[in-house]
Amino acid sequence: KVWVQQVSNIGSTTPKAIILTMNTTVPSGASGAAWAFTDRVYCAYNNGNDGVFEPLLSTANIVSNLANRREGTVDAVFRSPSDKEESNDGMNCITAVPPFPPFPSTSSTTTAVGASDGDPHIHTLDGEHYLLLSQGSFSFWHYSGVDAEVQSKKVPVDFEVFAHYSGHSSYTKGLLLVDRSGASAQASHQIMELTAEDCRWRAKTPDGSWQLVDKPVLLANSEDEDEMTAFNVARSKGQKMHVEFMMKSGAGSFKKIGTLYATCKPHHHMNMKMAMFSQDDVHLVKGQVGPHGHETGRGYRSDHLPAASLLETTGQKLRRDQDFLTKKDWTELGGSASAKAYLKQVDEEGIALLQSQSCSKEAEVASRATCSKFLGNPATPQETFRGPWTTFQETFQDCIFDVCTGGGEA
Repeated sequence: KVWVQQVSNIGSTTPKAIILTMNTTVPSGASGAAWAFTDRVYCAYNNGNDGVFEPLLSTANIVSNLANRREGTVDAVFRSPSDKEESNDGMNCITAVPPFPPFPSTSSTTTAVGASDGDPHIHTLDGEHYLLLSQGSFSFWHYSGVDAEVQSKKVPVDFEVFAHYSGHSSYTKGLLLVDRSGASAQASHQIMELTAEDCRWRAKTPDGSWQLVDKPVLLANSEDEDEMTAFNVARSKGQKMHVEFMMKSGAGSFKKIGTLYATCKPHHHMNMKMAMFSQDDVHLVKGQVGPHGHETGRGYRSDHLPAASLLETTGQKLRRDQDFLTKKDWTELGGSASAKAYLKQVDEEGIALLQSQSCSKEAEVASRATCSKFLGNPATPQETFRGPWTTFQETFQDCIFDVCTGGGEA
């Protein structure tokens, strides 16, 4: 339970205490320390097992109003491991930086971001920017080549995110997250899925069925009953869900590798980005957003396309990414039969219409006005889906291209 007491702007009436019960995560026992920092609350359970949790106060739901208190529920998410400690006074460090902030800013030199948005524009971890002209299931992000470790036990880490692009404009219609980590065939693999059919996350259960994931949860991959890797599903700002990719470090606590953020419009498409926690891990990434060293041989001639001049203006290349296209169908990759049926349906709508679309100078000006209406003025710093000002110009140019080659206001 979390006790909250209002201490400012209370007038002449003493406010009631608010008691909130965590309804998504239930640590054991009482916390050794609890503190508020920059409008956020943290509870540290120092038994060496539970760690630090953040009750998400924006999800608080008051269900009863009693004489001396109000009671309700609140969602909570795991933020950090915590060493076992017998004494902890919980003193708040007023001038310190937030102890467990949201994922580090993508403008930091210690992080890297890969993304896919629109129809789709791919942005790799090493700064390449291109337009995909293919349909099918692709390896979007694949992380391997290191071991998760607990004491003397080590198991190979193997995370992969598949993206399915389909429809007339090759929009992103499906995401599949697969954790194959483990040294033995008996390892219990974790799989999550999201499609644009209803934009709801689902996880595969041990019996092969699928269940909705609509609350924060840790989905761990076990090796001989030891949890070695995990998907940590948490809430982002605005209550959207994101997925953190976790692995056990040498100390036996979970370490974050990266975070997948996704925005989704039902019956249309989704955008996503993968933010790496450390620049040191980027070289271990393969797939569409992996560092390619700006290699040649994956391109597609654009000079014969009606939109070629606009491609040159926006500084984009065309790719077909056959190296990352998988020959397996959705269920063979680990996805659900219902998602496979949905993706087959949207695939049958046909592939990219880009080759038949042109964009005159007048249409480009009109497209710029439409994008400014929704994204803001590119002359001033903006916060975008992929990050701050450093990527806003790319986001704005992507928007112009999409609107000018057949898109428009929803």
